[in-house]
Amino acid sequence: MPASTAVVAPLATTATLDRWLKVWEKTQHLAAHAAVGNLDRKQALTTILLDMQRELQPASS
Repeated sequence: MPASTAVVAPLATTATLDRWLKVWEKTQHLAAHAAVGNLDRKQALTTILLDMQRELQPASS
């Protein structure tokens, strides 16, 4: 199994595509604001990681 498949396979089963897209859109928005200087880069990265954790955790029953 290629290394990339070993990384991607568990991520693909973590959340549905719509949840991944939601995280992607938020990440792009925060990264764009950090790039132009409107946000602290460290804060933007922290927010992105926390959003990923929240959005991609398994849904509770």
